[in-house]
This record gives sequence, C-alpha cells and structure tokens, in this order.
Amino acid sequence: MYFPHLRRWALIITIIGTTNITKAQLILNSVSTPETISFIDFNATGFSPNPIQGQLNSNTWSINGLSDGDLDFSFLGTTGDYARGISGGGVTTGGVYSFNTGTSNVLGVQSIGSDMTPGEVILKVENGSSTELNSLNITYKLWEYNDQDRSNSISFSYSIDNQTYISVPSLDFLSNELGDGSPTWDSTEFTITLLSNFPIGDYIYLKWSFDDNNGTGSRDELGIGDISILGEIITSQISIPTKMNIFPNPTRGSVTVSSEYYINSIDLFNEKGTFLNRFYGVILDLNKYENGLYFITINANNTQVIKRIVKMD
Repeated sequence: MYFPHLRRWALIITIIGTTNITKAQLILNSVSTPETISFIDFNATGFSPNPIQGQLNSNTWSINGLSDGDLDFSFLGTTGDYARGISGGGVTTGGVYSFNTGTSNVLGVQSIGSDMTPGEVILKVENGSSTELNSLNITYKLWEYNDQDRSNSISFSYSIDNQTYISVPSLDFLSNELGDGSPTWDSTEFTITLLSNFPIGDYIYLKWSFDDNNGTGSRDELGIGDISILGEIITSQISIPTKMNIFPNPTRGSVTVSSEYYINSIDLFNEKGTFLNRFYGVILDLNKYENGLYFITINANNTQVIKRIVKMD
C-alpha cells in the first residue's frame, strides 16, 4: 500500500555497515537531516564481520566479480583484491580501493579484464526501527577518474531477498569513453524514493553493478560515496489508489495507468525481476507476453512506485 505526502516521521534505521570508527554505520533519527555514509576513515584494508579501523563490515557489504573470488556477506577478505589501500587515482591493479577524490574518500573500484567486468557492490540495510516503513529516500554520488579511453557502466537495483533485484534504469551511469588529458575526480549525484512496505527487522539490498560499456584498453577508476538513506512513514487520509490507478487489473492485454502526477516512464519486469520493457506512455501493451504475474515501476519525479499486474485470458 502506498501513501502520498501529508505528514512524515523520520525513523531509526541501522545500517550495520562499518564500525563507528570508520563512520559508515548509519542511524537515521532526524526528520530533516538524514545521516550519510562518508567513508571518511575507510582505508581499503579489507572486509570483516569484526572490522578494525579502516575496514568495512562484511555483515553489511558484499563484493562479487573479483578474481580473488566473490565475498559474500559475513565473510573475511583482507588481502589482494579486497584490500588495495588508499589512492588518488591512476592505478592499474584491479580490486577495491579507498579513492581520495580531493574532497572525500569513496568506496572505489578499479576494473580490469578479470575484476568487476562484470561485478557488484551490495549494501545490506536493516529496518532497525520499531515501526514498519513505507518510504525510503536514497541519495548517493558516483565518482569517476577519467584517465583511460574506455567507458564503463554502473547500474542500480534493489531487492528484499538478495535474489530477485528490481533495476532502476533512470539511475544508469556511463563513464566517458575518451580519457582526459589532465584527469580529475568528477561526481554525479543520484536520488530515488522507493515507496513500498519495509517491515520491522527486514532488509533491503542496494546493488551497484559494474561492467564495460564501450572502447578498448584500460578502465577508469570509479567510486561510490556520500550514501544517504532516509526511512519514513508517510500517512494520509487519502490513499494512493485515488492518486495512481491501474486498470483493468487483471488484464487480457493492455493496461492503463492514470495519475495526477507526471509520469516519466514505466518499466515492466517479470515475476523473477527481469527487465522486459520500458514504456513512455500511460498505456502498456502486454499482448505479446505470456499469462502470469508482472511488476511495473512507475517513475515520476525521482519517485518510484511499484505495482503488480496479472495477465490472464
């Protein structure tokens, strides 16, 4: 069930990310100032379920796509690809770094043929509050050190079970293909509001997926920083079905989305979370798809509303 904005209460969400000494454990307790994972003390000396200063907590962070092996949640990785140390850029060895951008440290990735092409960085977030949430506002920055003639991609998706992920194509990022003569760190900020139900004690998984896009040769250095998550309860006397409707549902073929808000696009996924199509109008033609359960994400002004559609004869 989804609700429009009328009143908001910020709640406490604990991201069991790193220890306090690395300043990446996030507790939200203010309605106006969400906390941020700054990576200020992260020095890329690895991942551990019991991290020391400078490490990230592997109970919260998972890394897939490294030649030294995937690092699942709660596993230990403190050497090699998992711990490449601090750098200002211009590195050639693949793995996880703490990149100093000049203004901040970020969780960095240097991709090579055997590392992070493709690869994934996953953040596990727990609703540690005493109340079910129905809104998450997520903001983060992606950083690029464009010193090479190759373009790489970073895409964002999320999941409630770390199995089926829903992608958000509007947050896709592509690094520049043509390298800069005098490279510097550049950032792009992204934000999305997810309107869904997040029960007490449940998790949501946020994934950044890396891969090659275009060009040849070596890859740029990329990083994630300034992650901010605001968990809220949004209540109103007017429920969202009066604001955004889907009909007919179930459908034999086409469905129409009606909304008083401007809709940028609508993405269609199957029940496994696989992206199928993007629609730019409010009429979705599902005639070519088999009967079954589908999900749509309605993208409107950096807000994403998730709905289910059933197609049947």
